[in-house]
Amino acid sequence: MRVRIYTPQPQDLSYRIIPLTRGQITLVSAHRYEYLSQWNWHAKISKDNGFYASRNEWIDGKCVNFSMHRVILGVPDGVLVDHKDRDKLNNQDWNLRQATEAQNQWNREKSVLNTTGYRGVSFKPSHNKYQAQITANGKKYWIGYYDTPELAAAAYIEKARELHGEFSFQ
Repeated sequence: MRVRIYTPQPQDLSYRIIPLTRGQITLVSAHRYEYLSQWNWHAKISKDNGFYASRNEWIDGKCVNFSMHRVILGVPDGVLVDHKDRDKLNNQDWNLRQATEAQNQWNREKSVLNTTGYRGVSFKPSHNKYQAQITANGKKYWIGYYDTPELAAAAYIEKARELHGEFSFQ
C-alpha cells in the first residue's frame, strides 16, 4: 500500500513538489506530477554527497534502481542526463537534457580543491598572476595570465562558451 505524504505545493503552477526520504524534495514539471507520484521515491546519495530522486523495483527477482531524471527523459542505458542548473533534485523538463560523458563533465561544479573560487583559474606564484586554462576533447588550452582572479575567470568563461557551447559551466 502506498502511503501518501502531504506536501504543500507551490503557488507557481508550472511545477510540483514530490517528497523524498532524508528530508529532501524534488521539483517536477506539473504535467508529470501525477504519473511520477504513483511511486515512492527516495533520496539516493550521489558520488559528490548530493542527492538524486530514485526508486527501486523488484523485476525478475532483482532489485532494479530507476533515477527520476532518466524516467522523465526516457533515455536508454548508456545515455547520460545532465541537469542544466546542476541541481540534481530539480527534475523539471526545462532543466534536463541528454548529454555525452564529456558534455556532462563540462557542466560540473568547480573542484573542492579550487582555492581561487573560479573554475579553471589558479594562482601562479612565479608570475604573481592568475592563470586560466581549460581542457576540451582531451586537449588542454592555456588561456593566459591575468592580474585578478575575476579577469581570469571572465576569460575562462569566454573560452568555455566557445569550446562547450550550451554545456559550458556558467
